[in-house]
Amino acid sequence: MPDEPNNNTSSDGSGNAPHPTQPPEPAGEPEAFELDAPPPLMRSAALDSGPVPVSGPAAMEALAAQAEAHAKAQAARAKAEGHADDAGIADGGDAEGGEGSEIPGPATPLSRHGFPGVRVLTIIGVAVMLAAAVVNAGASYGLPGESSFWMVVGRALLILFLAVIHTGTGIGALVIAAFFLQRKAAASPKTQGGVSGWELGAARMFVAVSAFLLVSSVALPVLGWFGVVLMTLAGAGAYWGAIWALFRLPARETTTLMLCHAALYALLSLGTALSTRLEQGRLPANMRGAPASSI
Repeated sequence: MPDEPNNNTSSDGSGNAPHPTQPPEPAGEPEAFELDAPPPLMRSAALDSGPVPVSGPAAMEALAAQAEAHAKAQAARAKAEGHADDAGIADGGDAEGGEGSEIPGPATPLSRHGFPGVRVLTIIGVAVMLAAAVVNAGASYGLPGESSFWMVVGRALLILFLAVIHTGTGIGALVIAAFFLQRKAAASPKTQGGVSGWELGAARMFVAVSAFLLVSSVALPVLGWFGVVLMTLAGAGAYWGAIWALFRLPARETTTLMLCHAALYALLSLGTALSTRLEQGRLPANMRGAPASSI
């Protein structure tokens, strides 16, 4: 009888039985996983598009699409809650006036939330206003007819009056500038009962107006009327710088706000001067008209 073949002999002649090997698995689609779904208010069509591949360019594109959809859903939710104007999410702005605020959109208000707060701004404004009052009162001391006690006090009180009045005209300028720039004037409070953009805008305007009054009150009697014009322009520069630093606006919008405020300032000054001349009867002869007895 012929010998049966030895099945225990390996191909290399060692006599050891070969280890059984598993056939290779066929290459298939990469495994997929599901991202955690956000809350119902943040869901969108892009979040329900199915599983995302584990690797590859398609995975990166899908993740980027889902992140963008998530951000848009958050923006829509914030806008529905009335806080989109604070954060400026829909248009690239940010709440504190950082880099995103350099290219603000229509929903980003001119007066946004940010540091410093109303209390700090008020303290700074009061200090600058009192300094302006002292400078303006001291400028009249020693001048003929203006060095009396009451004239000095009156010039100091005039600065206080102008600071308060033109803080109010500054709020009006904020509204007018927002109209021209097609922007919202002030942000809403972040929380119920919190500080709004209007209060911050008024405090910032108070500091800017006080800075203008302080610089423009410096007297240069040697230069005569040229000194007055020079210090007025210097005061306008101080105002522009304060607006730019506190409101954190681009240069074009800062200039627009300053021009609107200057127009209101000029109108109010013109009305005050006209009223004073009417009361004192010092209108030019060609503007007085015919006496009442001749009519």
